[in-house]
Amino acid sequence: MADMIQSVGPALQALSQQFDTITQNLANTSTIGYKRARTSLVQSLTDDMAAGAPAGSVTGLGGIDFSPGSLAQTGAPLDLAIEGKGFFVIETPQGKRYTRNGSFRLGPTGQLVDSLGEMVGGEDGALTIPPGTPVSKISVSRDGVIMADKAKVGKLSIVDFTDPKVLQNVGGGFFTAPSSADPITTKAVLHQGYQESSNVNGVEELVGLITVSRMYEANIHMLQTNDDGSKNLLKLAME
Repeated sequence: MADMIQSVGPALQALSQQFDTITQNLANTSTIGYKRARTSLVQSLTDDMAAGAPAGSVTGLGGIDFSPGSLAQTGAPLDLAIEGKGFFVIETPQGKRYTRNGSFRLGPTGQLVDSLGEMVGGEDGALTIPPGTPVSKISVSRDGVIMADKAKVGKLSIVDFTDPKVLQNVGGGFFTAPSSADPITTKAVLHQGYQESSNVNGVEELVGLITVSRMYEANIHMLQTNDDGSKNLLKLAME
């Protein structure tokens, strides 16, 4: 019985982690530029399950799926989408953050900011639009040069990483990088008036959610069955 608890316990914990990951993905199906968190569901559904063993070998290991989402045209001048690899740089009081969410706006002082009001990084510092410039007069070239009514404002900083796996997910489609990971230049192409959709496939996530839920229930049932069996044996021994 002890061996059963030791084997089922980690499986239940891993399944619970995967449930949380899938629900997080589903909650971000409409988040611009969101990258789905992957789960590693390793099952060994063999005769062991029929013999009363745990429902497979389950781990909660995963990562981030950095595959691109589809581009949706919005027509908004400050909506930008990256084609290819790369991230926008967001300057925050806690340090640089990286994202594929290019839904920007102008802050109170004319600086280009993200949806949270944090400053969007430029290659030479802040990107400030001259006062009185209509948003319709702001243009962004495919390589990130920003023009405000034909006057150059600056160039967006678009970076990538040799190994994106080092990036840490801090929620909402934002990532941080360890100090040991230096960003590199990228040849990504920008599209003005577009947003990159989340790369979450709602149907696939729902199927995964059902699978995880069933495996969790199977493990719980197995644990209860063995617990009932142990109680019966103990009762017989005491009679």
